[in-house]
Amino acid sequence: MAKLDENKKKNVIEGLKNYLKEKEAELKLLYAKTRIDLKNSQKIMKPEDSLSLPNVDLPRINPLEETIKELKKTILRVEKTEEYGTCEEKDCGEEIPEDRLKINPIAKFCLECQKKRDKKDKEKRKIAGMSGTRTGYSGPIY
Repeated sequence: MAKLDENKKKNVIEGLKNYLKEKEAELKLLYAKTRIDLKNSQKIMKPEDSLSLPNVDLPRINPLEETIKELKKTILRVEKTEEYGTCEEKDCGEEIPEDRLKINPIAKFCLECQKKRDKKDKEKRKIAGMSGTRTGYSGPIY
């Protein structure tokens, strides 16, 4: 998919922007639900409670915020370089299959490189004594 012609570029950007709108709407709803949950909790917060807010769905909020940030970066990159769908791993440069991009429009790596990265990350977490990721999800991100 490397270099995009003007029509393909327009379609890719439009698709990414639609996906971005969906994710922003999802995050907005999650923020609203969190505010309502906090308001309804009727818990009087003490200073020692400040790090453990009740009903805050951080495991869902953080990845959504990351996805939105990555989508914005991807849109800018496509607009600027007219490239999309090429593996960003050093010394690779293979095209990322279109089916993969449909499932994960912000994929930066081909499946093989992503598997290698996931394996390295898992080994690093194991050495550091951590399980999963900061979001609690420990599976592959394909």
